Amino acid sequence: MGYLKDEILEKVATSEDNIIFEEAVYSIASQAFSRVMREVFEDVDQRLVSKMKADGYVMERKEPRHIQFLFGDVYFERRLWRKGKRYVSPLDELMGFLPRLRYSPLVQAKLSELATSSEFRKVSKAVSCLTPLQISPSGVHGIVQRVSKKVENHEDNTKELVHKEKKTVSVLYLEGDALAVKSQDRGIININRFQVHEGVRKVGKRGHCINLHQFSGRSRKKAFSNMLEYLRKNYDLRNTIILSNSDGGSGYEPEVFYELALDCKQHEHFLDRYHLNRKIRERMYFCPIELVDKMTIAVREYSKQDVELVLDTMESIAATENDSKRARKYTELLRKYLDRNWEYIKPLRFRNIPAVIDHGGLGVCESRHRPFSYRMKRQGRSWRRPGAENMGRLITSLQNKEYDEAVRSDWKKALRKLDEVDVDFNKLLRTAHKPHVGVKTGRILNDGGSRTAQGKIKRTYG
Repeated sequence: MGYLKDEILEKVATSEDNIIFEEAVYSIASQAFSRVMREVFEDVDQRLVSKMKADGYVMERKEPRHIQFLFGDVYFERRLWRKGKRYVSPLDELMGFLPRLRYSPLVQAKLSELATSSEFRKVSKAVSCLTPLQISPSGVHGIVQRVSKKVENHEDNTKELVHKEKKTVSVLYLEGDALAVKSQDRGIININRFQVHEGVRKVGKRGHCINLHQFSGRSRKKAFSNMLEYLRKNYDLRNTIILSNSDGGSGYEPEVFYELALDCKQHEHFLDRYHLNRKIRERMYFCPIELVDKMTIAVREYSKQDVELVLDTMESIAATENDSKRARKYTELLRKYLDRNWEYIKPLRFRNIPAVIDHGGLGVCESRHRPFSYRMKRQGRSWRRPGAENMGRLITSLQNKEYDEAVRSDWKKALRKLDEVDVDFNKLLRTAHKPHVGVKTGRILNDGGSRTAQGKIKRTYG
């Protein structure tokens, strides 16, 4: 590594300021690591020769490959093997390098994770500023779609896993709601969401859901099915009290949650308090704020008599309004809404639920919309349906803390595939190996960190 020290010392002497010096050192380090990785890849490819021959493959030729890692570009050669009509590059399979894709798995994973909280253009700019990578917004978009499919495949595979022991909890909270985002094809796209958790734990002034698990997608039926399957596989509900919460909209009626709560000890459904108060404000738009407050208190205290008194006052006010027809209509709509949902408006403290204290466990679904709404709704953003589905899947995977496992799944499959061959691969890799004949070691020159006019890196060989 002495030559690295010499190059850095030269930059110390020639750099005009510390920023230019640090950029130069970063470029030197990146190029040095890229050279090392090139030698590693070609060495590993050589060590795979015996494995491929033992498996009946015949080498066709060597092919060049260019992969961009977080630390920089790596150019290397690897062998292409043939067995009948099947062609395979074992190094690509081992490292998870997809055909015709020049970004490493980690780069794809990190870009997709960044894209769940920022638009593609900003992700592209941030990556260009902080790493040697150069990627366009459309390139980020393509990677997001690809990684989302990988996450989907991982979710489908994990559904087949059988859980040996089911959890038994005293209380379980179920919620559901839909989030509307703009469609590029006009109209809206509904992101349907369900979630389950075991209560809320206070950490300082903030509450955190215990064992929260979320389900989302454009298809409400699929999200519901995934929620139902998760409950059946993970929980024994026979001694569990289930508290469910929703706004009562289409697809989120109480009957939907009755099906999710089958076989439980007791089930109580609640109309979401946020949506209830919003409905009251919307319908009482022509009333003084004092009357709106009286209605809110009457509903909170679950006093049917006080609610009727406020509704009668609304009718009297509506008759004197300029748009009395609309005001009377809204009064009647509010009356029907409250009558229809009165059973589910009943507060927790008035229900016969033994040893259950909410502590904010109900009504958290709306706040869990934020990662979706911040990314998918702000600044008037619009989506195509597959893109909205993929982005929603990635956000849900991150929220469920399953993302890292999903993006690593292909690597584990590749290692298991190698273990099937009758070769001790781990021992093979740990054994000192002589450089194969024909490879010339060298270094990459890029004229102070810039590319040549043709866009290619110049190389010299010693």
